[in-house]
Amino acid sequence: MKRSIKAIIATAGAAFMCAVPTVSTIADTTLTNNITASAASYAPGIPMANVYSNGAQGKIFVTKEDGLLYKMTSEGNGKWEVAFCGVASMQPKAVVDNKINVGGVIYNVTSIVDDGFKNRPNARLDEFDFSKATQITEIPNGAFSNCSIESIVLPPNLTTVGNEAFMNSTWLTSITIPEYVTSVGTKAFKGCKRLKTIRFERPATSYRALTLHNEAFANCTGLTSITNNVTRFTGSASDAFNGVTKSNVTVGTTYRIIGWKEQFINNFKRTFNF
Repeated sequence: MKRSIKAIIATAGAAFMCAVPTVSTIADTTLTNNITASAASYAPGIPMANVYSNGAQGKIFVTKEDGLLYKMTSEGNGKWEVAFCGVASMQPKAVVDNKINVGGVIYNVTSIVDDGFKNRPNARLDEFDFSKATQITEIPNGAFSNCSIESIVLPPNLTTVGNEAFMNSTWLTSITIPEYVTSVGTKAFKGCKRLKTIRFERPATSYRALTLHNEAFANCTGLTSITNNVTRFTGSASDAFNGVTKSNVTVGTTYRIIGWKEQFINNFKRTFNF
C-alpha cells in the first residue's frame, strides 16, 4: 500500500506545507484513486497525483513524480482548480506545473495559497520555478515573506505581486518582474538585503504602466543593478526604494535604439529619484 503523507514527512524530517493546519493533521487513508496507466494516457505530460484529506483544510493533492502539494480550491461544475502549497519532502526546488492529473480528472493550477511559505526562514526549499504555471496571475499578500527562498521564476502571465509578498526574504538575490505585471504591492520586497538585481520586463511596443507601491523595494541594501524595460509608471511611490544607496545602483535597459534607450533609463531615474 502506498505510504501515507505522514509517513513521507516522517522520513524527510520536515516540510513545506499549506500554512495551517500543519501536515500532521493529514489523514492516513487515501480517499480516492491510485494512479493508473489509463490516467497517464488520458493526459500525457501532466503530473499525476493522489489525493488525501486533512479534515477542515479539505483535499490535498500530492503529485507522484516530485511530491508537490496542491490544495483543492474548486471541484465540479466545470471548475477543477487547485492552489500550490508546498512539498511533501525536504527538497531544494519546486517546479510548479500548469495542471495536475488526479485519476484522469485534470485540475488547473490557478493560484498559490495565502501565507503558504511565510515565516519559514530555515526550511530547505529555496528555489521556485513557476515558468510552466501560466494560469497563476497573482502572488498573494505575504506568500513568500521571511522564508528561505533564494531564487524564483515568476509565472509568465502574472499581473499582481501582493503586499509584503517577499518581505524580509533575505536570501533572495535577483528578481525579474514579468511583462504583464501592473502592480507591485506595498513592501513587496522590503528588507530583501541580498537582492542585487531587479529586471522590469515589457514588450517594446507596450505602453502598459507599472505601479510600485509604497516601499516596494525599501531597504534592499545589496541592490546594485536595475534593468528597466517599462515605458511608464503611474501612481508610483517616490519612497519605493527608501533605504537603498542609489549611488551604488546602475540603471539600464535592454533596448538599444538611441533615444528609446535613454528614455527608459531617465524615466526610471526621474520617477524614483535615482
